[in-house]
Amino acid sequence: MNILIQPGPLKGSVSAIPSKSHGHRLLISAALSSPPGKVQLQETSEDLEATRNCLAALEEQVPVLPCRESGSTLRFLLPVAMARKEQVRFLGEGRLLQRPLSPLKEEMELHGCSFQLGKGELEVKGRLQSGIYRLPGDVSSQYVTGLLFALPLLAEDSEILLTSPLESKGYVDMTLEVLAASGIHVEATTQTGALDSNGKPLPKFIIPGNQQYRSPAETTPEGDWSNAAFWLAANYVGFANRVTCTGLSKTSLQGDRIVAELLRD
Repeated sequence: MNILIQPGPLKGSVSAIPSKSHGHRLLISAALSSPPGKVQLQETSEDLEATRNCLAALEEQVPVLPCRESGSTLRFLLPVAMARKEQVRFLGEGRLLQRPLSPLKEEMELHGCSFQLGKGELEVKGRLQSGIYRLPGDVSSQYVTGLLFALPLLAEDSEILLTSPLESKGYVDMTLEVLAASGIHVEATTQTGALDSNGKPLPKFIIPGNQQYRSPAETTPEGDWSNAAFWLAANYVGFANRVTCTGLSKTSLQGDRIVAELLRD
């Protein structure tokens, strides 16, 4: 198929696609709530559908969670699933199950879980236990998010201690915002005596146990600033371009929201 594109000014309005980062978090919160909440997705994606399907399968006695190729789904739901079940099988496509899970795997093993990797599947056994979890803050904020969703479900209190500065702070803040809207209390503070290379206290999260999710009856993911950046930038590369992008939150915790400030500068 040949496509010929004639140069010309870009004019009109486009609606920002839903943020996958926000959508994953809303879906998890809604599914853990009683009664379950509803998430309005104007558009979806394979990753969001993977999370939706896994959350539905989590109600089975021995769940089989089809994560497809979504790393976010796997990393978020590993702790969540094991906070609720004794045995879970995670299915992956492509190279998903070859991607690293350390140090989340090791911390979960220290707190009651065992992992067995097979061909195209990962089997995890043992209910996740409360306690103190130590994770680096510069490897993947998704590990922190998964634990933040899971630990409030456990009977006892827990803590997450970061051993290095939190690089993707905006994504963890987004998680905390969704948790707070669902009635989950997490205290984000700092450790006493644990400092980074600049002498600043390292982060710490205190998570009371035995909490109940109460998601709003209906939620809608924010528009995705990363995708919208292309349309916003078009207005600055041609004087004739007039593109409006709707559905974006000016107070969003998405890191890519900075594009608006960069373009103005």
